[in-house]
Amino acid sequence: SGGLYISEMALAGALAAIEGPISGEHRKQVLSFYQAEQAWLREQVEELGFETFQSAAPFFVLRGPKAALEAVVEDGAALQIFTFDGEREDQRSPAVCLVADRASNSKTIRMLKLALEKSSSPG
Repeated sequence: SGGLYISEMALAGALAAIEGPISGEHRKQVLSFYQAEQAWLREQVEELGFETFQSAAPFFVLRGPKAALEAVVEDGAALQIFTFDGEREDQRSPAVCLVADRASNSKTIRMLKLALEKSSSPG
């Protein structure tokens, strides 16, 4: 009939995940992971010359060369460029960077580094 079907087993599993005896510990571990990974990723991004802003969420805001950010977004990096009302147009742009697993975060770093190298090379 086109309706969404969720099995009783799936519902029981979801309920156990959010209300079960170890759900509190699981939440702590997830938060700890994202805090540590964000700190590592922000440090790596800052070493490339970007400015970063800490967040309690699994993402953070960064600011850097607009051309490099546009290039990595086009290549599929876990970034989203945005602008603020009244912000003057210049060569640096803010973006939101998703915090993920180490392999994905390392890929984002490699993409940013390559884009910076390409945008700073003559011709």
